[in-house]
Amino acid sequence: FDGKVYDQIGGVSMGSPLAPLLAEIFLQEFERKISSLLQELWIVYWKRYVDDTFVLLNSQFTTKHVCAELSKCHPSIQFTSEEEDPVTRTLPFLDVLVRRKPGADFHTCVYRTKNVLWFNDKVEQFCSEENSLHKEFDFIRGLCAKNGYPARFVNSIIKRQLNLQKSTAPPTPIETTTDTVVLRVPYFGAESQIYGKRVTAAAAKHYPFKKIRVVYDVTDRIGRGFQLKDSIADEFKSGVVYEATCSTCNQAYVGQTFRHLNTRIHEHILDLKKFLPQTATVKPSTKSKQRKKKETTRN
Repeated sequence: FDGKVYDQIGGVSMGSPLAPLLAEIFLQEFERKISSLLQELWIVYWKRYVDDTFVLLNSQFTTKHVCAELSKCHPSIQFTSEEEDPVTRTLPFLDVLVRRKPGADFHTCVYRTKNVLWFNDKVEQFCSEENSLHKEFDFIRGLCAKNGYPARFVNSIIKRQLNLQKSTAPPTPIETTTDTVVLRVPYFGAESQIYGKRVTAAAAKHYPFKKIRVVYDVTDRIGRGFQLKDSIADEFKSGVVYEATCSTCNQAYVGQTFRHLNTRIHEHILDLKKFLPQTATVKPSTKSKQRKKKETTRN
């Protein structure tokens, strides 16, 4: 900005979609770390919504002292406070006005500023008493009348909102499904059965939506005692790695082929003929001897 480059060393940029998520993660971890401090400060009640917290303190500590102690926990956080009105015993928190009644009871109603922004459809949720609810409806009727809305129209809107809240269908319970997990256990007699029962009991206790089905398996099967396929000779196997050693120079060659090993050996013999003199002839005994060179086949 203005020819200068600035580096952000704390927090996140304004308007970032990650800001609310990172702030919530940070504050939850912060509350976990100061849990012992909250007990030392005798905080009776602590409920937070984003970055606003409603707190009930013991009379032994003042709000300034509590904010000062909490601000020492992290250099990037500074706590501010707003106390209840000593005359009306009220304290606004978000859209709710909390009034402390004699004793340990609280009365809540809608907190409305002087600026009219929108019609709040959560009146019934914010008002804890029927009297406050009717006062809020009277305020809405008077406000709409000043703006030229017919009384019949306003009453119909209020009635419709109340009917929607009262006729809301109860939430449908989520159907819980039980997944079956197959556990294969080698069978060694009674020990395997005891082990299977213990695993099933532990899974039912800690994972109620998981059903363990124990299948006892054996290491030796009947099919292993029978040879169902004919054995294939090494020279007719394909897809092998082989090693060939020359009978004259004792040099080893390692190769790989996806064809029959016999075909690849025959190709080596044909290449060997290229290096023989033109007058020389390859005797059958030489060819057979070359076939008998050391060959190691590995699948």
